[in-house]
Amino acid sequence: LRFQGCSYMLEDHLAGTWVKHNDIFGNVLTDRMTPQAFSHFSLEYSQYRCMILDVQGVSCGAYEAYTDPAVVTHTKSTWGF
Repeated sequence: LRFQGCSYMLEDHLAGTWVKHNDIFGNVLTDRMTPQAFSHFSLEYSQYRCMILDVQGVSCGAYEAYTDPAVVTHTKSTWGF
């Protein structure tokens, strides 16, 4: 979306209750297994180079949407913590 010479990005409204499932330190904050499996999969898939953490979002029945994840590495880089 462009308005008065500026670009904007919009996202759909996510219906449901917002929940933070894990944080950037790897602490598990809920009993929901899907976000933890996603974080673990990212570690395995990257061959232990990075891990997606800070998984949060909404759940509404069988529907889940995660937003604003963080890519974490064990070495400091420009795209992770």
